[in-house]
Amino acid sequence: MSRIPFAQLKEEAERLVNRLVDESLAEVPYQEDKVESWCSNIPQSIIRNLHEFNKGFKFCATCVITRKNSSSLHINSTCLWNPSLDGFIVVKWENATMHCIINVFAIAL
Repeated sequence: MSRIPFAQLKEEAERLVNRLVDESLAEVPYQEDKVESWCSNIPQSIIRNLHEFNKGFKFCATCVITRKNSSSLHINSTCLWNPSLDGFIVVKWENATMHCIINVFAIAL
């Protein structure tokens, strides 16, 4: 298996994640009773699609969804890895009623 640095795949992975979040949330308003399901289903879809996109990495994805209001939200993540091969992306998505933040970590096999 070829060991391609994640940096070479980052832009395409970001587009994929944005598309998947958009497909799930673009046309729906924030709904408290749906957030738990969205926060489970969206990362599962991301992992499945990223694995199909490139099988040379283990992927970990997190999803935070919050109602759009005047509150602030601060998130931080870190990982110990091989900086020449591994990588991460953060996708910040929003519509009129909610914010969605996706963190994806890619660890080379």
